[in-house]
Amino acid sequence: MIVKRASRGFAAAALLVAAGLAGCGGGGEAAGEGVAVTGKITFDDEPVEEGVVSLVPIAGDAGVVMAEIKDGVFKTSREAGPSPGKYRVEVKVFASSSNPAAAKAKAKAESDAKSMLFGEDPAKLGVSADSMTPRLNVAPERYNVRSELTADIPAADSCELKYSLSK
Repeated sequence: MIVKRASRGFAAAALLVAAGLAGCGGGGEAAGEGVAVTGKITFDDEPVEEGVVSLVPIAGDAGVVMAEIKDGVFKTSREAGPSPGKYRVEVKVFASSSNPAAAKAKAKAESDAKSMLFGEDPAKLGVSADSMTPRLNVAPERYNVRSELTADIPAADSCELKYSLSK
């Protein structure tokens, strides 16, 4: 599971999330640690196969927290988790490789990689076409660049969030 902290400015260009919050609990925040966040995200009643969730602080100078979504689940550790406070939630849902537009983007990335390497097979040089393929976000803007979704992260050891997105 990939978790990153980023500057607030970077997050504005990042991603958002949608629907309802569940429960949070635990003792409280230790010095220098955030809150361990786990969450579930569905899109059209199906678990999100792949995507990214970002927690963008609404006020204060806390950093943006990003986590990878795999099979409808995301999580952060306390060390990489958000500080207590109110966050805007942004979600990107990536098209599966069976999606025609995603397959076309991958084929183009493979072709581009080969031409950039003067006809050499990128795999021979340790370069994956997947790493060069732009990801196709299929979630509506209301869940990412124009998200109005929020999360209140409590001063606790852990917190669980749940979101149900739809087209």
